[in-house]
Amino acid sequence: MTNESLIAEETESFISGRPPYWLVLSLIGVSVAGVLALVLGLLTGNSTRTWTAYLVNFLFWSSIAHFGVLFSAILTLTRAQWGWVYVRLAQSLSAFLPVSFVLFLIFIIGGSHLFPWVEEPIPEKALWLNYPFMAVRDGFGLFLLLGLALTTLFYSLRPEAWRLQGHGGAWARRSYRMLIRDFKDLETERELCRKALMRVSLGMTVVYCFVFSLIAGDLIMSLSPHWYSTLFGAYYFVGSIYLGLAALAVLAGLLRKPLRLDAFITNDHRHDLGKLLFAFCLISVDMFWSQFLVIWFANIPEEASFIALRVQHQPWRTMSWTVLLACFAIPFLILLGRAAKRNSKSLFLVSSLIIIGYWVERVLLVVPSVSSTFSLGWIEIGLAAWFLALFALSVVAFLRAFPPLPVSNEPLYEHQ
Repeated sequence: MTNESLIAEETESFISGRPPYWLVLSLIGVSVAGVLALVLGLLTGNSTRTWTAYLVNFLFWSSIAHFGVLFSAILTLTRAQWGWVYVRLAQSLSAFLPVSFVLFLIFIIGGSHLFPWVEEPIPEKALWLNYPFMAVRDGFGLFLLLGLALTTLFYSLRPEAWRLQGHGGAWARRSYRMLIRDFKDLETERELCRKALMRVSLGMTVVYCFVFSLIAGDLIMSLSPHWYSTLFGAYYFVGSIYLGLAALAVLAGLLRKPLRLDAFITNDHRHDLGKLLFAFCLISVDMFWSQFLVIWFANIPEEASFIALRVQHQPWRTMSWTVLLACFAIPFLILLGRAAKRNSKSLFLVSSLIIIGYWVERVLLVVPSVSSTFSLGWIEIGLAAWFLALFALSVVAFLRAFPPLPVSNEPLYEHQ
């Protein structure tokens, strides 16, 4: 039986399935608890600690969400047919993007006091480092990226929605009706979507690099306004792609059996994803080393202070070694061999380790610039759980509307 026949046979069960009620109710409960943690943190005089934890989780989860549609765009541009089994799962990560944009607006309203230059402006940087301008440029950049992401998803899913109309529950059918409004015949729409998807994917890729470099400079680097690095933006968006690949591998590992994807995600597919993970492990550590080496040996106080604080003082020194081991050293050693890339358990475990390491890395980038200590208390746990629950609910909502695999030959993801 061909892949297309298998997919057609499973289509109805894919889109008619419902996540367990206990899971959805639990995620909603955690979301409510997260809101309470945010409110109580602000009301109990812990506003700096609360907004710092908020920023850490915003940067972490937004990076994963933006990667999802970027992965789809890259597959389109490169015509990489091997990725067809992962494209829908990757796009499900992007369901968090509208929520992420709202969370950014909330942070902009409440988190201004984290930036020291708001109360003590730096004259030579005042033109760039002023809060209204930062809010507008970052908000516009994220809004533009969100618009391109939604447009990419629209053209990718529009032919799919035509094939799926009449299937699934009420939520799925409403989604399909929105996507196929003013739909012509299938072949005409496929060709229109193919051309539009190629153009939008190119714009999406370029804007992603620019906006993530901007976010890295504004929301992370400006927390230490006298520190600067011309490579930090590239380090941040390359690391975010690496984090997103790990998240995709974990999602595929978690949903492989519940969604009956075993017949489609083969060892060869895992091997391809593992090779990408290994490649970005090398690129990320190269970005880190290129930045670290120049700053360390130049030993200019404005440049070295950021690094010195994180490698010479506790608890940051321990966290720095944790990031180095979890994100680079251990994945490099494990993914160096062919067998580990093809094994579902080893790929899942190493990807989980990378995700944990990058959460610690976000903490390490943000918290030392704001506070001399780090505590993992109810505020940090509550906000981290809140973001996780919102992210999981977004993914569940997407997969309730669309199956985790293309249901037939789709533009630019044609498979044998």
